[in-house]
Amino acid sequence: MTKLRLLAAAVTMVAVLLACGKKSSDLPKPEPTPLFKPAMSYWNFEKTRRELGYSRWDTVEDRQPLVSDRRPPFRLLVIRVPELSSHGVSGRLVLWFFNDRLMRTQYYVPNIKEYLDVAAADQQISLANDMTGGIPPHTRVWVGKEGDGKSYLGMQDEILKQQMDDWIARYSAQ
Repeated sequence: MTKLRLLAAAVTMVAVLLACGKKSSDLPKPEPTPLFKPAMSYWNFEKTRRELGYSRWDTVEDRQPLVSDRRPPFRLLVIRVPELSSHGVSGRLVLWFFNDRLMRTQYYVPNIKEYLDVAAADQQISLANDMTGGIPPHTRVWVGKEGDGKSYLGMQDEILKQQMDDWIARYSAQ
């Protein structure tokens, strides 16, 4: 029985040493992707506020664990900027931050077709017939409609979204 314990301890030590041996430079680096121009994914809240130039916002959602929670960090902050102009069109911008990294934007305008006519080329938006598309390296773009009939242009970093989904799948039941 003692030999089995020693073997288990040795295997554990080797695994820990191998894991510690990885340099941060060996890990894939996050690559920002365009969201609502000029915004890029991975921007933190303060940089996003400063670069987009808004001073007023409402908090729509702020999910974060208790201080005593032992799971890895999880914070989802969703804010709404009630009045923002893009390409001469005034609208409402909703921003989603996962762990203080900009992950998603939704821009609500009175006439989405008119907005796309003036902004699509500058924002590098090309939509298929189903009103979805993408911007390299990994932005998903779509035109959505809320239950109240308001249309919006959505842009999302698919890598960050997958990280959030993975966290939820792995840790939400704990």
